[in-house]
Order: sequence, then C-alpha cells, then structure tokens
Amino acid sequence: MSLFLVGFGLWLSLDVPIMIALLFGALISATDPVAVVALFKE
Repeated sequence: MSLFLVGFGLWLSLDVPIMIALLFGALISATDPVAVVALFKE
C-alpha cells in the first residue's frame, strides 16, 4: 500500500515517469521497516 502512495504521490507532484516513481516507492517501503527496527534495537 505504501508503495502506491509514495509512487503515485511522486508521479503527480514531480512529474516523473510512473515506473520510476513506483520503483522508488518500492525501494522506500522496503527499507523503511528495516530502518525503524534498527533504530529500536539501539
């Protein structure tokens, strides 16, 4: 779900190609939980 929110938000606001925006959304949504877990471990 966050992939589509980030991807479509980027696509609409910055006028980047939809595939690039969705790829960036997939990258961000995959690394976000990992960063939060690492932060709580410290």
